Amino acid sequence: MKKKTLIIIFLILIIIILGGARKNKDKIDTTPEQQTPISNDTRVLTEKGGRIAWYKGSVHDLIAYDAIVNNKNKNTELFTVRPDGTEKFCVTCDSDIPKGFIGQPAWHPDGEWLMVQAENEISEHNLYTHISWGVNNDLWLVKRDGSETVKIWDTPDGYAALHPHFNKDGSKIIFAERVPTGKRIPLGRAFNTPGGENQWDGWRIHIADFDMNAEEKLSNHITLFDDTGGMYETHEFYDDNTIVYSHTKNGEPYVDDIYMVDIDGTNIRHMVVSPTTWDEHGSFHPLRRELMAFMSSRDFNWNIQNGDKATDLQTELYLKNINTGETRRISSANEVLDGRAVVSDFDWNKDGSEIAFQVASLDSDKEPQIWIVEVDQNI
Repeated sequence: MKKKTLIIIFLILIIIILGGARKNKDKIDTTPEQQTPISNDTRVLTEKGGRIAWYKGSVHDLIAYDAIVNNKNKNTELFTVRPDGTEKFCVTCDSDIPKGFIGQPAWHPDGEWLMVQAENEISEHNLYTHISWGVNNDLWLVKRDGSETVKIWDTPDGYAALHPHFNKDGSKIIFAERVPTGKRIPLGRAFNTPGGENQWDGWRIHIADFDMNAEEKLSNHITLFDDTGGMYETHEFYDDNTIVYSHTKNGEPYVDDIYMVDIDGTNIRHMVVSPTTWDEHGSFHPLRRELMAFMSSRDFNWNIQNGDKATDLQTELYLKNINTGETRRISSANEVLDGRAVVSDFDWNKDGSEIAFQVASLDSDKEPQIWIVEVDQNI
């Protein structure tokens, strides 16, 4: 894809996503969600929702998610809700986390704290400082009742922090980090790409020890793939020694295959091999560890080598048995919605019987929803 075409695509997305001043007072709707059945195995959890974290411990079964709360500036806040749509609560509305883009939640194993991204005070509030890209996003902890917050990571100006996750016992975190490359692209400055550079390049994986009781919550920082280039995105800890992530080489403008790697950077495993399609968000079943869900464009003839663009994208969720290689589709958003759909961020419930996932309609002006699907694990 040519750089000029890429820039035009993202200019269109900026117009769609953003607008207005970021300091407008947000009117928060915390009305309980009325769940709508879609099919025998799928229902709508929320009419507005983005990135998702479903708590898997014994304390509760809340789903955390971010959602737009101001249609002018597209500010987001963090919410929790029960799987039946009741007890909807805005976690960050009255917190001291700076207003703007707040989201990408991850539950600490204690069930009381959440880690989130939040754009910082030097952010320009544009497409790339949105939580979906993470440029000038800091990492915060917030208590699930909103009563306490702690900033745990200051992102340097022009860097990015994206998709943070805890390991199972909460002793480590990972996130994808973008470091400025110093390589400008044509018209990059004009269209607010980070530092005028290719936003798909300069990424790596950042790992740190976490201690809730320490004054400095993060320590022993290490980074993986510093000199590899391209786009890295962290998906989860498979276990204490293994990370699931995606990687796209050479700054290409899409998300390529899914991998696993040991936390020391060795033993890379290629989990989804489909270099021309969009494949992202690999996440393993919480109990049956041979089953991995992921999103993909594979059924919709989307092919980066044919010049297909992000605006052409259609995706669904898939389930893969990594022992047998068998893969099948588990969502049907493109069939249900009137027009094209993109299924993206998702998370399992604690026993792996259901997945909550974000659905965006590309052919309407409706905001993304969160749906829940029952997962047939017979694979």
